[in-house]
Amino acid sequence: MPAGQATAATVPPTATDTAAPAATSSGGQQQEASPFSWDNANVYFVMTDRFNNGNTSNDGAYGRPKTDAWGSNVGTFHGGDIKGLTQKLEEGYFTDLGTNAIWITAPWEQMHGWVGGKDGDFAHYGYHGYYALDFTAMDKSMGTIAEMREFVDLAHAKGIRVVLDVVMNHVAYPTLVDMAEYGYGDRGGLAGSWIPDKGQGQNWHTHNNIMNTNNSSAWASWWGSSWIRANNIAGYDQCGGSDQTLCVGFLPDIKTESTSG
Repeated sequence: MPAGQATAATVPPTATDTAAPAATSSGGQQQEASPFSWDNANVYFVMTDRFNNGNTSNDGAYGRPKTDAWGSNVGTFHGGDIKGLTQKLEEGYFTDLGTNAIWITAPWEQMHGWVGGKDGDFAHYGYHGYYALDFTAMDKSMGTIAEMREFVDLAHAKGIRVVLDVVMNHVAYPTLVDMAEYGYGDRGGLAGSWIPDKGQGQNWHTHNNIMNTNNSSAWASWWGSSWIRANNIAGYDQCGGSDQTLCVGFLPDIKTESTSG
């Protein structure tokens, strides 16, 4: 995962609750459930997309390919989803490991398009959950809200807690696909479906040099300068200064210091 970005939604280490399933006596009567404790919890971190593909019908959501146009799958979505996690719960995979808390990568909607991977050699999508486009919606590659409820309910029935990874200090990069779909930014004449041409010496970073980031009116309809800062985007405050106003990996930074609504 990108360095310095992951933050788990957790509870205080001494907290307890009654998540453990109730035991049943030999006489068939249910006994009181033992309290769940986060002290020394056995936490299993899972990158959902790379774990288990339980529902192949959601593969390729938003037009994302499993292999990019240059034949690489290093930075693409592979198909793992919430349904796949449920299958492993049903199989007893997590129970056999002694796991009582599953920490999953952020399941909400990620940017639909790609940015350039390391050295521009591959298309990099938000399979890891750290390139949020909409914090209020499930990413279709991950599954549905109903499938999430099924997963959490089954985990709780087995005495297992679910922890959501969350990044609240930045949002996703602009991508050509999203710019075309949502009508923001200035693509410099590039189509949303543009792919780099190796024969012309292009790579997956080339579009960054073609997009017009000086057109402030076009970028005003992006995230909005009132709550986002972004380097080299006209009309937006630049990153820098204190830790609170820096940008991680050039990602658009949420103005967490803001006191306005």
